[in-house]
Amino acid sequence: MKYWKLTAISLFAAVSLALFAIELTIPLPGYIAGMKPGISNIVTLLLLNLGGMWKFRDVFAVLLIRVLLSVLITGVPSALIFSLPAGIAALCAMKLLKRNEVIIMSIVGALAHNITQLAIAAFMLSLGSVFLLLPLYLIGSIGAGVFTGLVVKFILKQRNVVAFLRGDE
Repeated sequence: MKYWKLTAISLFAAVSLALFAIELTIPLPGYIAGMKPGISNIVTLLLLNLGGMWKFRDVFAVLLIRVLLSVLITGVPSALIFSLPAGIAALCAMKLLKRNEVIIMSIVGALAHNITQLAIAAFMLSLGSVFLLLPLYLIGSIGAGVFTGLVVKFILKQRNVVAFLRGDE
């Protein structure tokens, strides 16, 4: 791996981690455990849509670094049980969709993330009633997915930024 790409992966992981930290400070009305706006997914979605030198394995590396560091920073190791599989599910679900359908990709990623987390909670607690939260999570997923998708769509319209992030220069 070239040093430039390794540096870029590290920087994108840092940006994603910073967005995660910001996300922790956002007070949500009617907070439900585990429900967040998902703004750290902006980086994942952006990289999936950039193309160029960015391969799936690179996006996966950014996701893995962010999840592992966020667990270390928050000091909640059990979050790894929820965050990593849910992040991987979201990444894979978004990858299956046509690139540049950014808002749809974002909503599908948010849905996959939240459904995976609910499934893990139901399994760990042996409590199927966890899925009673599904309608709230689905609504939250759509809202978060639309917001994240719009942000990434705006970034992708900035041609000079996209050329730089792709490594075209």
